Amino acid sequence: MGLHNRQSLAPRKILNLLLIATIFVFSSPLCLSSSGNKDNLEPIRETLRAKSFSKAITLLTPLAQNSEADAEYLLSVFYNNGIGTEVDLTQSRRWLISAADHGNADAAYALAAALSNEYPTDVEKIQHWLKVAADQGNTKAITALENDIHPYQFQPDKSLTESALRQSVFFQAAKQDDETLIKALQDKELVKATDVFGRSALAYASQQGAVRTTNALISSGADVNQFDSYGITPLMLAAANGNLLIVETLLKNGANTNLEDRVGNTALMYSSAKNHLNISDRLIESGANIRNTNTQNWSALDWALRNNNLETAKRLQTLGLTTHHKTNIVASTPRIPIQHSISNDLYQNWPDLLIASSRSSPVLLDQLIKTGINTISSDTNKENPLLAAVKTGNRNTVDKLLALGISANTSSTLPESPLSWAVRHNQLSIAQLLLTHGANPNAHGSAEQSPIFDAVKQNDASILTALLIAKVNTDARDSLGRTAAMLASDNNQDTLLRALLSSDINVDATDKEGRTALWHAAASGANDCLRLLSNYKNILDKADHSNTTPLMAAAARGNEDAITSLLKSGASYSCSTDRSTTALMLAAGNGHDSSVRLLVAAGCKLDAQNKYGDTALIFAVRNGHESTVRMLISAKANIDLRNQDRASAKDIAEKLGNTKMISLLSQNS
Repeated sequence: MGLHNRQSLAPRKILNLLLIATIFVFSSPLCLSSSGNKDNLEPIRETLRAKSFSKAITLLTPLAQNSEADAEYLLSVFYNNGIGTEVDLTQSRRWLISAADHGNADAAYALAAALSNEYPTDVEKIQHWLKVAADQGNTKAITALENDIHPYQFQPDKSLTESALRQSVFFQAAKQDDETLIKALQDKELVKATDVFGRSALAYASQQGAVRTTNALISSGADVNQFDSYGITPLMLAAANGNLLIVETLLKNGANTNLEDRVGNTALMYSSAKNHLNISDRLIESGANIRNTNTQNWSALDWALRNNNLETAKRLQTLGLTTHHKTNIVASTPRIPIQHSISNDLYQNWPDLLIASSRSSPVLLDQLIKTGINTISSDTNKENPLLAAVKTGNRNTVDKLLALGISANTSSTLPESPLSWAVRHNQLSIAQLLLTHGANPNAHGSAEQSPIFDAVKQNDASILTALLIAKVNTDARDSLGRTAAMLASDNNQDTLLRALLSSDINVDATDKEGRTALWHAAASGANDCLRLLSNYKNILDKADHSNTTPLMAAAARGNEDAITSLLKSGASYSCSTDRSTTALMLAAGNGHDSSVRLLVAAGCKLDAQNKYGDTALIFAVRNGHESTVRMLISAKANIDLRNQDRASAKDIAEKLGNTKMISLLSQNS
């Protein structure tokens, strides 16, 4: 496990509760530190009891820097949970490891939990830290070892005792197709339970296309014809969402094809409205009545025609179904009489222009334009015609609306914007059209981020290029302070990164953790992007706020290509002036032998010591990497060097009870 692991502590929701509880236990006047340093820590307890958390951090920091384990552990708690400071998972992990190394049992147990979440197959390391915690009396670690379970192992039958929480987790498991959790939690009451909308777990599973949980729920007695507060059944939801396999499963288990929702719509109407021809055929084959009509006297054919689903409409017409509704367009009237029901029409109160814009065909819009309409207003759903047109994907309709004088931009208070939606759905020609008509490349809705992030997320170089030509802000930041270049580097999207670099971006830019795009590439193993960025000499050795350089990040990952590329470009491998951890220490601590070999060959100092006095050899011994220890000994690493605790590599091996390592070090001492 790396000292600078980028993942969160594990599993965070459960672990956070324990860590926060640690603060209140520690603040008790009866609680002594594991090292017994009451005088040093009592002022901190006073600040905790007064809930002056920022002051507590100020007092804890020098103690932690002096390797006091309790202080280190508490700092880890504060940084992990953002108590008295911003959340900083890198700092939290750093202090957690140091606290565990220096004898804090709770830290050792939390470290075992982190490994259990991040590297569940690395049983040896998990067991090691559990034993360290258990040897110092940690009861949770003792229980975990006795029962052969991982720390914080989720046991739903024991952990979820509150009924509302059980139901919430049960419904979420149904949506996410988590069959194991459904079976672990299920009882008759949960299977029958409904939410505030009257919808069951089976309904949600059917809507999401969750095949495994749909079958599991039906096997547990779920009613396939149970309807929600609106009369909607699981079959209707599956039909509307095009889930043929779910439809087959429901029909096989007795789903009624002719049940109606509260306004008379059947499953066939739901599938016809969405043009799911294969599902419509299957429903008809299973006995669906094609002549059923809803409260508006609409049939499945009317729904198909209304949404311009010509393929479905043709199939229904060949079966003998006809429509009773006349054409919507009447030449003698100044307005198009688009049908609005008193209470049941989905489009009730929508402006005619909005309805016309939402159609996949521009025919209705053309007729409306002939009437001389030239105004636009947002509807109660915060939609507008241009956004509706963009969502249909019809460039012709979008062009016609822009020609009417409708602005390519919308208010930032609205959830979505036309340009962001087009970018997010890879609609290049529409995005270019909007930009040509003055769409702000940086504007976005309240529920969106800058379009440049969507272009990177979609890995769409053409749209990104169009945004760059329109002078999009390449220094826009997401919630973590990352730029588009950093995100591209994280995902090794070298084509996108080339486009960004050609736009003269600021390669020195850093996120909230102080990390550059090069740092992200090195830490993510994005070697194509790393080779592009390693040409920028000014950021080769730029460390983040935890004093971790790109080379160190690559070494912690064991990324040999990145290490080679960085060294070739001139990255420094030596210790910094404040005796920081080196790349060699991180590679050794993670057992990356090939990376260790590269760094040693490059001249990295074998016996450099960090501010705790630890060497690369001590890192390897502490984490049980025997082959790495052999390699370092062969390279003439000094076995007898001691850290600030006066412990040598052999002392640490003895403390851990690693007989092989003890023998190896004794032979070469």
